[in-house]
Amino acid sequence: SRAWTAGTIAALVGLAVMGWVTDNWLLYAIFFSLVMVVTRLFQSRGSRDTYQLYGLTFVAVIAGAVVNPTLGFLGTFIGYVVFLVWGLILLHIQRDIEGLRAEQERLGEQAADLAWKARDLVTPRFLLGSSALALVVFAISLLVFFFFPRLGMGFFFSQGRQSQSVSGFSDRIELGHFGTIKDNMRVVMRVEFPEDRDRSDRTLRMRGISFDHYDGRVWSKSSTRSIELPREQLGVWQVLQATVKQWELEATTVLQDIYLEPLEMDERMIFGIPRLQKLSIENPELDRLRRHPIRFYQGGGGDLSTRVPSDVAMRYSAESRSPRRDVQVLKRSTGAIPDRVARTFLQLPSEMDPRVEALARSITSEATTSIERSMAIERYLRSEYSYSTEGGHDREAPLEDFLFGRREGHCEYFASAMVILLRTLGVPARPANGFYGGAYNEYGRFYAVRQADAHAWVEVFFSGYGWLTFDPTPPSAVLVPAQGGVLGSLEEWYDSLKLQWYKWVVEYDLEKQITFFRGIGDAMGDLKKLFPQPKGNPSTRRAWRDGAKEWASRPSTWIMLLSPFVFAFLWHVGFFHLLARLLARLRPRRREVPDGAMSALYDRMMLTLERQGVGRGVSETPSELAARLEAAEYEAAESVERVTRGFEAARYAEREPSREVLEQLEGEVERVREVS
Repeated sequence: SRAWTAGTIAALVGLAVMGWVTDNWLLYAIFFSLVMVVTRLFQSRGSRDTYQLYGLTFVAVIAGAVVNPTLGFLGTFIGYVVFLVWGLILLHIQRDIEGLRAEQERLGEQAADLAWKARDLVTPRFLLGSSALALVVFAISLLVFFFFPRLGMGFFFSQGRQSQSVSGFSDRIELGHFGTIKDNMRVVMRVEFPEDRDRSDRTLRMRGISFDHYDGRVWSKSSTRSIELPREQLGVWQVLQATVKQWELEATTVLQDIYLEPLEMDERMIFGIPRLQKLSIENPELDRLRRHPIRFYQGGGGDLSTRVPSDVAMRYSAESRSPRRDVQVLKRSTGAIPDRVARTFLQLPSEMDPRVEALARSITSEATTSIERSMAIERYLRSEYSYSTEGGHDREAPLEDFLFGRREGHCEYFASAMVILLRTLGVPARPANGFYGGAYNEYGRFYAVRQADAHAWVEVFFSGYGWLTFDPTPPSAVLVPAQGGVLGSLEEWYDSLKLQWYKWVVEYDLEKQITFFRGIGDAMGDLKKLFPQPKGNPSTRRAWRDGAKEWASRPSTWIMLLSPFVFAFLWHVGFFHLLARLLARLRPRRREVPDGAMSALYDRMMLTLERQGVGRGVSETPSELAARLEAAEYEAAESVERVTRGFEAARYAEREPSREVLEQLEGEVERVREVS
């Protein structure tokens, strides 16, 4: 016993020193609790030692809630509650037997009569009854969890969890740095569209960070200075925009609710659909009471960030105004480029292969405006180069190797090539990194953006209009499809459940508690109208009887009484509906549109254009044809562009249109046929 005590004290001192040196007190506190468990197990003599072991298991569960607050903790905790109830019941019996045995020994009687076997006590009936008791205890603990007043801290003390690293979102990026993450399906953020949550055909482009300086191998930011965004009102921040004539471009306002996972970043990047206009948060009144209230910052290149701990998830709302690329309007963008933009976004490496500028001038030989040059280079890179994540480019001149050697690479090579080609022509441009794609979750009605969706594209500056998005990477190679079948459906359901677990358990704080109470208050206000109110003197039996009769005569009363049964019925129906959906995934889906319908429709349009004398050239891509007709002011150029987009989505992204969309595109083909 003395040796164990001395060893425990030595372990305490040693682990305390390690905690002080590494500043990781939690880890070494867990180690010490394990030392205490081993010590108790080797020295266990009776119920008191067993009781101490139970206390140590509770410490271990609390530590698990801090270091690993994932959804798996829920199953562990439920199992722990059941086993703890079993253990406490048996511990009580053990203490009674020990007391009786001590009493017999004091009286000099034989203690053998108190011998008992566990299988005589731990019967299935005992396990069933104690398990039911454990579940009742668990239900009561849930009530305490949700109703106990929060002071900015929940059961999961830091409200955080292990953060994940995402390549490409630091203040510098080297070509080829994250070309192989297309296999990583870990979710980075979940995006909801509150105005249209059921729409599942979106392809998200979530902008994060941009770069301006290129030294021939590495992109970086010439300035890391940022300014705090001004508040438009409480809880709403206005993004600063460098635009003058934005209203001339047709734009769509898009609202997004974004749930950003913990990410390993010095400053947490704020992602959103370009162009972000406003940012907002829930319960701004409570945010003002925090020790470190949320603030948003805007840096060079329009990048947005905030300073919150890297192990805490973040939820915010964003409003974006996404302009449509109007070629005819942008052709009028002939104003002078601001000095600040020219100085920053026309920078070129000190030593650059002269073939790069020659290639840029060759591609844009027939272009006369910035928009025409941008579209020409975008088309050229899409059609003449291949997408690959293998790497292996010349480390000293990676861009030149991509353009004139391997002629293949991942999205960063495509974006870098377009930016440098444009800069040699005097057109300000910059590469931007973010996420492109996303998979719609039918259960949670949100889009899951994964690490595999990481992407780089290009932003080009137009005088008077600001920055517009271009993407020179072949779209068929960028999009990462969602996993289908039964396994994919189960993963969607599990991811939706994880989101609710993080929102309402791990991060359950005073803000969410107030939201929870408000919901209960609204529900109770509605239920109060359903209960009978006594007439006249409420102390008389007749008054209560009359009130009860009136209450029973209301249809709402029977709705309230029958609602539990209806709920149980609907729950079972929902369960079988889920089962039917899972089984349906096993069978091949019947296509709403026949295979090849989109290609056949496109061929019809091509035949019509050939008869009109404006058909596609031998080496001309569908996109180039649409752009040529638009530049030539062909009467039905917009119809050709829409049909071309549908054809490319079906051909390269393998996304066949719905019957409604196909019918609309057939109308576009008819408009092409009507052109004289």
